[in-house]
Parts: sequence; C-alpha cells; structure tokens
Amino acid sequence: MLAYNRGVGQIDIGQYDFPDQPMGACFAAFFARRDAFAPISKGGVGLLDAGFFMYYEDIDWCYRANLLGKKIIYEPSAVAWHHHSLTTRDLAIFFKYHLIQRNLYRTIMKNMRFRTVVKLWLMHARFHVRRAKVEKEFAPVTWKILAETLFWSPAGLMKRPPIQSRRKISDTDIINLSIGEEGHLDDVTLKPKENWFNPLASLLRLQKHFPDDPACELIPTVKKLADGVGDEETKRSLENSATEKCPALLHLIRKIPV
Repeated sequence: MLAYNRGVGQIDIGQYDFPDQPMGACFAAFFARRDAFAPISKGGVGLLDAGFFMYYEDIDWCYRANLLGKKIIYEPSAVAWHHHSLTTRDLAIFFKYHLIQRNLYRTIMKNMRFRTVVKLWLMHARFHVRRAKVEKEFAPVTWKILAETLFWSPAGLMKRPPIQSRRKISDTDIINLSIGEEGHLDDVTLKPKENWFNPLASLLRLQKHFPDDPACELIPTVKKLADGVGDEETKRSLENSATEKCPALLHLIRKIPV
C-alpha cells in the first residue's frame, strides 16, 4: 500500500497532537486553496481523476501534489467527524477490495518513475496471485483486477508525460512521508484490531514525540505482551499501571487476550 490512514483504529492518547507533513490526506477532511485544483499546465495539481470512481482518488491527487512540489500539512486542532466506509459497509468486501487494489495500480502507473512502476506492478501481481491460490474466494476479483490493469495501462501511460515532465522530487522522498504508518482497523468488521500491536503503536509514536509523557512507561510491558512472553499477571500489572498513567487505553487493554 502507498498509504494508510494515520492512527485509524488507534485510541487517541495524544500521539498525533502536533502539526506534521504526511504523504497525503483523506479528502473526507481536507482543505486546499482553489488554485491547487487548476490544471497542471497552469501550476496546479488538477482535479480528482473521475476514472477512479471511488477509493484512492485522493491518494492519487496527493501523490501528484507532492511530486509537483506541493506540501500537505496535518493540523491537530482542526477536527472533523467521518463515518469510515459508510457508503460501502453493507456491500460485499470484494467490491471495495477490487476498487482499492485497481486504483492503487492506477496511482502507481500515473505517478511513479517507470522502473518503479514495473517493480511494484510485478510485486503486487505476485502477491495477488499467491493470495488467490491460498484464499480461493479472492480468485475471481484478483483476475479482474489484473485484467483491468493491463487493459488500462495504455491510457495510464498517456497520462504520465504532463506529470513526469514537471516532477520536482523523487518517489523515495514521497514514500518516506508514509513509512512507519500502518492501519489498526479490521478491514471486515471496521473496528479497532484487538491485539497488542495496536496500543504499542500508539505508545511508540507518543514516545517519539512526547518522551516525557507518563504513558511511555507502559511500553516495556506492552512490548512484552506483544512478543507473546507475558501472562495474565503481566496483563493485570499493565491494567493497574494504565489506570494511573494512561486511562484512555484501559478499555482496549482489557479486551485484548493474552
């Protein structure tokens, strides 16, 4: 994946309470100057790609914005409420999976250096083929994704010149803006993942930016449980410590099995 929603599925313990420059933004909560949507030939990023239909069209736009030298800034004091996947939550998981994976390929095809396009296309194709062999229910949608990508490739190649000729930074610089982030929301239930890596991710990010926060003292114990070497006594000790140092995590901690 090129991007995850930062913090999705995590408990808010202040780990994102600082302005930052992510790779992109979910357009459910995004502001931009009007001239940002001007045509590329006039110094803008262009409009969202209508051919995507839904999913990844905002990431495609944001990747292109970075590539053209624009910056996207996260501001923690700006608050918006978004019902995640409300439009498609009652549809089959393969509907959403198909659009996300197909549009991921399209984003790669349009925006990345050609050698990177070939490398990532082969890597993702191998992944999907292996998955289709193991999880048979994914086979039909897998072949559909790969076939659509091949048929769309000529159209995607035609969209590259206006973008690549104005490139200002490398793919590596853009991808580095999202390294270290991964989602903690279950793709099927759309609820936070109940495992020890979830609170550990929250605490490690908190430690990185706010090392003196008392909640950071919970990290060794949570890491021990995540490594599978803790027991019920370890969990009880963690609950007692969290009651004082990070009560926001208590509900999740109590639900995670040892």
